[in-house]
Amino acid sequence: MLDNFELESRHQKIINGIKSKWKNIGLKYKEKLNEYKKQNEKIYKIKNKELQKKMREKDEILQRNIEINKRLKSEEKERKGNLMKQKTENVSQNLEVFLYKQEEERLKLERNMYHKSIF
Repeated sequence: MLDNFELESRHQKIINGIKSKWKNIGLKYKEKLNEYKKQNEKIYKIKNKELQKKMREKDEILQRNIEINKRLKSEEKERKGNLMKQKTENVSQNLEVFLYKQEEERLKLERNMYHKSIF
């Protein structure tokens, strides 16, 4: 029985040693995993900041392009408006000149007819 107890205790001692050894290995493994997770988290944060910076820059570029396009369109619209205004003024001037000439022609004909009727 004593032999059995010694064998049992020795066996238990070996098993406990193996358990503690694997427990230490498991703890080291978990620590390494935690370190890797922290490193990955840091890397992720850095990459995320860089990506956000690039996205902000792209947004700023797009906003500038939109503003430039709006300004160009408004300038084009203003230019077309001025051109139409100028054309309208030209047409009205031409119309006045035409009507004035017609009126003079009419008066001239009327005078001619009056002079012919008198003579």
